[in-house]
Amino acid sequence: MKPKQEPKKYMVPKDTQALWNRYNAMSELRELYVKVRWFGYKLAVKASEQAEDARSEFWKQVYALYPILKKQHKISYDQYAGSVKVLEEKAPL
Repeated sequence: MKPKQEPKKYMVPKDTQALWNRYNAMSELRELYVKVRWFGYKLAVKASEQAEDARSEFWKQVYALYPILKKQHKISYDQYAGSVKVLEEKAPL
């Protein structure tokens, strides 16, 4: 039986980490805007679009930096460590 290995970590640059922080901030802002009565809906939609743009740009930059991660099954970003780790590798065909 193999001993369980610690997942490999890939460090993410600060400017890419800022995209993830923007994603989190816009997601929280969206939740606040939903509770506003008058113009909340339009602002929530705009915040949601900006959050998704930031999230997709974050992963685009991570995959450009580490192309090998595209081939992995499950990966996760740890914002406190500033790294992406592989949770589960794809089984070879």
